[in-house]
Amino acid sequence: MSSLLLLFISVLFYFLANSRYAMENQKKEAIIFAENSYIKSAPSQSSQDVFILHEGTKVKVIEEVDGWNEIKLADGKRGWIESKSLKEI
Repeated sequence: MSSLLLLFISVLFYFLANSRYAMENQKKEAIIFAENSYIKSAPSQSSQDVFILHEGTKVKVIEEVDGWNEIKLADGKRGWIESKSLKEI
């Protein structure tokens, strides 16, 4: 009887931990609020411009580093943008 109870509790904790992990690793979405934003190849003003995005573009936030966000577009393009240029939704 006690082994069944322990098995049930173990399974319950597994599913709770798995759902927590999925929620924390869920990609955040954001909207570009700057009129024109140059997307960089690295999180630095001196890095190369990769492409430009305009106000209202929806992106997925992949990573955040020192005031910069790595973003991914629906077509798979990736790059870095200053955090102040977008707002998470």
